Amino acid sequence: MIRTSLIPAARSVMRQRYRFLSSRAGLVARPDDSPAVSVPAPVSHRILVVGNDYAISWGVRLHALALPGQLARELALRTGFGADLDVVATPGMSIADALVSFEGHDLGVYDAVVVLTGVGDAFQLMPLRVWRQRVDQLTSALLETSSPTTTITLVGIQPASSINITRTKENGLVDRWAESLNEITRATLTGQDRLHFLPAPAAPESVLDDVDRLRFKSPVVYKAWAVNLARHLVPLLGTAHDALTPDDPGRMQMTGPLALRRRLAALEGLAIVDSSPEVGYTSIVRRARDLFGTEGAVFSLITDTRQWNKAKIGSASTEVPIEESFCATTIKSNGAFVVEDAWKDSRIRFDTEIRFYAGYPVSAPDGTPIGALCVFDGKPRDASTLETTYLRELALMITDQLAR
Repeated sequence: MIRTSLIPAARSVMRQRYRFLSSRAGLVARPDDSPAVSVPAPVSHRILVVGNDYAISWGVRLHALALPGQLARELALRTGFGADLDVVATPGMSIADALVSFEGHDLGVYDAVVVLTGVGDAFQLMPLRVWRQRVDQLTSALLETSSPTTTITLVGIQPASSINITRTKENGLVDRWAESLNEITRATLTGQDRLHFLPAPAAPESVLDDVDRLRFKSPVVYKAWAVNLARHLVPLLGTAHDALTPDDPGRMQMTGPLALRRRLAALEGLAIVDSSPEVGYTSIVRRARDLFGTEGAVFSLITDTRQWNKAKIGSASTEVPIEESFCATTIKSNGAFVVEDAWKDSRIRFDTEIRFYAGYPVSAPDGTPIGALCVFDGKPRDASTLETTYLRELALMITDQLAR
């Protein structure tokens, strides 16, 4: 039982101690590569991981070795789909910081959002009423800004005693405080559509060998967490937006007025429409054309009225009306859009000289679909011979280029 009369004094001490521990965070290795991991496939689930501690990937230098990479591989193995994971993580991220961290990210494009935060809040003995308010604010914001089919999981706070650097007592005050915060989170999320609570996995130190015990965190530890998270997420991803029909409300949110406003805002922020040609984009488009052996290839951007081609190889025009754009359809999908023969395909309702088309959505660095990378030809082609995974990889290269 927690003696409430001692809490104010203990809170002051723990806040000072937390500031000291935070000042030493820079001494611990963490990834310095791009905060994203991808397991390629023609169709992929998109996951956003937000938080601190396990989300930060302390102790390793690459996200691929830490929780994001381990989780992406586990999801791909269990679902048969690809997995694209974006990471937003900062040391010491509090639950209030998590709310702010979503700014600049289009949550509507994600199938799942996973939040791992609260260790610092528990360590500093955040008042229970404040935690309850923060959970309400965070979940409300997530529900409002994500797709109606985005599944949202808040992972429980792990015991501070399981983190070696904290030097806290097992089942001591901080661990019990974390349990109280977790119970509030669980109660808040219970029965709410799209919101889920996942208890923090048991400390996996038992799976470590003697060598790994010398590390702050190990890929083996992240693997154990990833397995737990994947088991939780896989059933939920069955209701994700890749299973929707075009008329479902979730699909309409991703392709209707809200999606258009997000896309136009992203294009304005990038200041790329009507800009001069750039070698980097042109070389990627040329690789696509050469790889698929087509007459032409394009990196397009879709505005509200037109398709404007930032880079093109072959006979493509610089721009076409949106009503005559294959790519305008491509950005509404979460995978490749392939047309074997446009002259015989009922989805194509305009006259065109193009017979074969294959495109993959291109996203802005914040995840907003803004255009497509496509290849096309004047002759029809059998889609069964097409490796759209390669097209996806090149589309991701364009997104990386946009982030520079």
